[in-house]
Amino acid sequence: MKKLGISALVLILVTFCQINAQNEVVNGVLSVNNTEANTIRVENDASGGEATIRFRSKPTNGIGIFHADISSYATGQNTGFLGFKLPHNNAFGSGFDIIMDHNGRMGIGTTSPSHPLSVGMSDTNFPTHWPTAVFKGGIIIGSDGNSSATYISNQSENGIHGLNAYNYGTGRYLPVHIGWGNNDIYLSEDGGKVGIGNTSPSHTLSVGMTNPAVGAWASALFDAGIMIGSSGNSTATYLYNQSETGVHGINAYNYETGQFIPVHVGWNGNDVYIAKDGGSVGIGTTDTDGHQLAVNGSIKSKKVMVDPDSWSDFVFEANYELPTLEEVEKHIDEKGHLPSIPSEAEVLQNGIDIGEMDASLLQKIEELTLYIIDMNKQLKAQNAKIEQLQKENAQLR
Repeated sequence: MKKLGISALVLILVTFCQINAQNEVVNGVLSVNNTEANTIRVENDASGGEATIRFRSKPTNGIGIFHADISSYATGQNTGFLGFKLPHNNAFGSGFDIIMDHNGRMGIGTTSPSHPLSVGMSDTNFPTHWPTAVFKGGIIIGSDGNSSATYISNQSENGIHGLNAYNYGTGRYLPVHIGWGNNDIYLSEDGGKVGIGNTSPSHTLSVGMTNPAVGAWASALFDAGIMIGSSGNSTATYLYNQSETGVHGINAYNYETGQFIPVHVGWNGNDVYIAKDGGSVGIGTTDTDGHQLAVNGSIKSKKVMVDPDSWSDFVFEANYELPTLEEVEKHIDEKGHLPSIPSEAEVLQNGIDIGEMDASLLQKIEELTLYIIDMNKQLKAQNAKIEQLQKENAQLR
């Protein structure tokens, strides 16, 4: 049935064309001619006029009418466009929602498309307006009221691939913002710097706000290392490798006070603690008590090297005054410990210096050796005297 209806319509149009072969105007609206085979032509020879096919319909409730036009509009010799008006606008040459021009370019919301697909205002409104458009090398996104545009491009001829923004009024590239917020991801126009949550990246990659004056510093990735900051304070931790200055490693800095601060390594604040002054290190403690290394716990090692300032061989020197055993006994009775050895109370309060204690213990060993040597001499003399007495006693018998 549908095919029969179409066939009938074609037959009526062909017959009508044959009858009206000289472009006869019918009802002042439609002119059909048949000077070219198999052609239906809708023409308007009035200057600046539109050749229009109008569609008209009523809604289901029968109230009101909807008009839609498909029009041909000439702008010059073999130039112009085919346009769609939804709903139709009676003003000639205007009111077109979608057009296709003589260059095969489509415009949506513009009658002067500058690209294969242009949406919105044309670049003829430059520099206060710029269109949204699709072209061979990418997509340009513009907006009414400014001369800037965002590009997504893949132009193999000039090696430009990716995303950028440009201001046609100033002739300069613009920062690119990615995300709903203005500072979600920020791509700067100078040097390829990237900001995440930051519109003023100071390094190749900056994360977070960058304003130490108000107590906030960015996390950043730069050529020689990584900087880690946080919102709410002006401190930052650095991990870097600067071959030009010979500085390698990790440190922390307070930009408000202009001073280095201690570095903590580990989830707990005192797992490993590196002091800001002199490189003191605390393991399990943040109180190094003036020492280069403080450990709150045990140490396991196969070997420990100690470089003492002195050793105890002075005991064997000729001018050394070896305390008598009576003097040692008296000191023990009065002090409760050996001379030159710290007491229990001193050790519990201050700890011991391994090198110093080893030297003191060796001093006592060497003094004991001298006592033993002296006692051995006395023992030999006594033995000799006893032998002499035994000989004399035997002769008396």
